[in-house]
Amino acid sequence: MELGKAKYGSGKKVFKVQDGDNVFRILPPMGKLAKSGKWNLYYRVEWGYKNSAGKNRPFQDVRVVNRETKMVEVESAAHLRREALKDQKMQLITALRKNPADVNLKTQLNTVTEAIKRFNLDSKYYLNAIDLNGQIGLLKIGHKAFMALKTEIDKLRKTGVDPLSVENGRFFNFNRSNATGNFQDTAYQVTIYKENVQVGNETYQKDKVHVLDGTIIARLSDEAFELSGMYPEVTASQVEHMVNVGPAAVDEILGAGDKRSADSEDDDSTEETTNNTITHQETVTNIKGTVQSNESIAAVSTPVTPAAPVTPLATVDKVTVATTNAALSDDEFLKSIGAVR
Repeated sequence: MELGKAKYGSGKKVFKVQDGDNVFRILPPMGKLAKSGKWNLYYRVEWGYKNSAGKNRPFQDVRVVNRETKMVEVESAAHLRREALKDQKMQLITALRKNPADVNLKTQLNTVTEAIKRFNLDSKYYLNAIDLNGQIGLLKIGHKAFMALKTEIDKLRKTGVDPLSVENGRFFNFNRSNATGNFQDTAYQVTIYKENVQVGNETYQKDKVHVLDGTIIARLSDEAFELSGMYPEVTASQVEHMVNVGPAAVDEILGAGDKRSADSEDDDSTEETTNNTITHQETVTNIKGTVQSNESIAAVSTPVTPAAPVTPLATVDKVTVATTNAALSDDEFLKSIGAVR
C-alpha cells in the first residue's frame, strides 16, 4: 500500500510586489507548458462576478479589438458595465460640484467608486518564481515590469547566459516606486541581482547564480503553479447572461457553492481577489533549461465573431436617482442603476 504525506493548507504562495526592491529568480517552463517552452502567460481577467454563495468567479476577458482598424469585433457586457459605472461616477462628481454639501451624493459616489473597484479588469503576465528565501510561488507583473524584465533577459542571453536555465539561473531585482501615489505613475526598474563576494581584502559584486537542484525540483509539483488554464474561458453571450441575471447565471456558467481549489491568491491591484481560481497542479514535468526568443503570449482566446447585442445598464436619469433616493441602501442604489442584479 502506497503512503503519502498529508497536506495542510494550500502550500501555494502568490508573491506581492511591494514598493522598493523585490528579488526573484524566474523559473523555466514547466508542466503543460514545458514542451512549448513558454515560461509566462498573459491573462486579462474579469473580477467581481459572484455566485449565489458570494464567492468570486473570475473569468477571462472576451472583448476583442482589431489592432489595425481599432474596431471592436467582439463586445463584452462586462466592459460596457464598467464604462457605464465610470459615466455614472462622472455625473455624480458633476452634481457634487454644484451641491458640495450633499451628503447623499457623497455616499452614492463612494458606492459607485467601490463598484468600479469590484468590477475590475486585471491584465498581468503570470510567471513561476523563487525568492531569495527559497519560497516558490506565482509572480504577476504588469506590462512595464515585464518588458523591463525581458530587456534584461535578452542582455544576458547575448552573453551566452540563459537566466531561466536549470543550472545557470539568475535573480532579478524588481524595483517598484511611486512618488505621487497615482497608480498610473508607478515605475518599475528591473536589474540583474548581484551579491557581494570577498576576495582577500577586496569586496566585489557578481551575479548571483542559482541552480535548480533535486530538492527544489521535487517541491515544484506542490508549490509551483500550472500557468495554463488558470481562469475559465467564456463566450460573449455567457458574459452578457451573467451581467443581466447575476449570481444565478454565475452559478450556471461558472459553478455554484464554495468550490475552492487548494490554491490561494493575493494581488496588489484594485480587484477583489479570491481563493478559488487557480487550477491545482498535479505534476511538473520536463523542465527545460532554455528560453525561446519569441515567447508566445496568450492574449484573448475568444474567436473573432460578432457578439450578440448587449443589454446596457438601466437607462435612468442617473443624477436624479442619486439625489432623490437618499433612503436606498448601497445595494439598492446599485440595483436601481443596473450595476448589480
